[in-house]
Amino acid sequence: MPRYLPSIQALQSFEATARHLSFTRAAMELNVTQTAISHRIKELETILEVQLFLRDRNRIRLTDEGRQYLELIRPALAEISIATDRVTDRRRRPRLRLLCLTTFLTRRLIPKLADFRTTHADIELHLTPMNSTETFNRNDFDVAIWYGSGDWPGFDVHRLGMTEIFPVCSPKLTGSAQLKKPSDIYNHTIIRSVSPLIVDDWPAWLDRAGLTEAEFASELLCGGSFLSIEAAINGLGIFIGRSEMVQNEITAGRLIEPFDIRLQSSSSYYMLIPSEKAAKAQIKAFLSWTLDQFTQ
Repeated sequence: MPRYLPSIQALQSFEATARHLSFTRAAMELNVTQTAISHRIKELETILEVQLFLRDRNRIRLTDEGRQYLELIRPALAEISIATDRVTDRRRRPRLRLLCLTTFLTRRLIPKLADFRTTHADIELHLTPMNSTETFNRNDFDVAIWYGSGDWPGFDVHRLGMTEIFPVCSPKLTGSAQLKKPSDIYNHTIIRSVSPLIVDDWPAWLDRAGLTEAEFASELLCGGSFLSIEAAINGLGIFIGRSEMVQNEITAGRLIEPFDIRLQSSSSYYMLIPSEKAAKAQIKAFLSWTLDQFTQ
């Protein structure tokens, strides 16, 4: 056995920093100061006698040694967390850890959660927004809400409605140039979401509308659909929206659907539950509530 073992606080700080690539966000997650995170990382680097992060101005990234160490300790940290949960679960309120795509979490789920908390006040919710595939580890959550084809082996998978895709824009955009027929979009800025989690829906819709992906007047690239929707609301261009994500904005008049051409997406939003956790009472309760809210 090694003479010196790193503290669990140092390991947690390293894992959180590596996941966020940010000392600030790691400190917020662990409810400590950024200075404490830095000291713990330094402690770990001293014990290991390797550098775990490269610091470049205001950005950090893992070294090769840091990446290898992260891969080795993550399963161990997950096992410690699971073991601790199993021992303490009987002495505290049931807990449900939800991992959810940011846009679905903020625009669809959170506005409805007051109802769940009213009817299930005994369940302690932990909400984590999801922006990177790096944290998609079954030990990190009890329930996840994901977007895709529905093919995830090892999970109980439940579809949360059907998704349609179609262009949306701010009402004020139609006053700046003609936007009466689909081909008029070539005279406008289009908004594209750029993310490892998101497929660009523009080519599929253009094909459905009988158009080609010709050169647009300009393009605005946004890191994720949340920013893309906000950009569209503020009149920066035309965005291909997913029905679940933009319907409330259309109803409120913040977005309009300029053309009556929709395409049913081959992908949908799904709830994923690790099969070994599906029998937990709090997970069954959340599944029942979610299906009632989003599949009608």
